[in-house]
Amino acid sequence: MSYINPRQVVSPKKSVSNLIPVYDGGLYENGKEEKGWSVALMNWDQRPAVGIRWNGEGDSPGNPQSRGLPTWFIMPDALAVPVLKALVDQGLMGGGDIVRVSAEKAAQTFFPVRVEEALHRSDTDLESKVRGIISRLIAEGVLATVEHK
Repeated sequence: MSYINPRQVVSPKKSVSNLIPVYDGGLYENGKEEKGWSVALMNWDQRPAVGIRWNGEGDSPGNPQSRGLPTWFIMPDALAVPVLKALVDQGLMGGGDIVRVSAEKAAQTFFPVRVEEALHRSDTDLESKVRGIISRLIAEGVLATVEHK
């Protein structure tokens, strides 16, 4: 049985460039009869992006596809870095002809600014939410303020 190698998924050509597959589950995943899936870094319309797809089998180009040509589902920006982090955390980088260490390095260099921004933004958002909750609890009299001496 054949499958679509993620390196060959370059449609639509006007949108996909700098394609770097970082995970290739092949046709079957872990010996189970599940269609394999792949994840790749790429520039989508000149912007860094993460794409995911089912690899397909036989004459099927996998999913997604457009007019019979294999394509990528581009992850929303809010999910791109978490998807890469999940792959690293679960030891899924690599597969097929993809070298794990090279895939991990590519992921770290492809999104460094976004990762830093996401970490900073998350901390700021969390801190803001916690301050808001504490202020509300104090205003409702549920929580008393304590003076430090």
